[in-house]
Amino acid sequence: MKKNLDKLRKLIFPDENISVNKYNNSEGASPMLFNPNLVYLTINGMYDNLFGIIDTLSIGIDETMSWGSMDIGDESLSSSKVAPEMYPSIINISLGMKIIENPSIKDNKYVYDFSKSIK
Repeated sequence: MKKNLDKLRKLIFPDENISVNKYNNSEGASPMLFNPNLVYLTINGMYDNLFGIIDTLSIGIDETMSWGSMDIGDESLSSSKVAPEMYPSIINISLGMKIIENPSIKDNKYVYDFSKSIK
């Protein structure tokens, strides 16, 4: 669960690869450019490869639910004792996305087709 939450967190920050912009015959400063994390969102039966940027992410733990525990070994304790690791049983995740759409033109009008998978 922790790895999946970390993957979501990485999506709201710029990509870890940084581009360096070099000018021709220039020995001056080379500005660094950050690349946004562009994603494709598919919601089964509703959207198919909706292109955009994740701009908000909220992760919360439901305080009314109980926490589970998993026994793990702890080298600092004697071999007969284990330290329980607590984890929430429910995590609420909310995600906001800015859509980057490339509309087509029909009859002198922009046509936005957000739900290409729906016929």
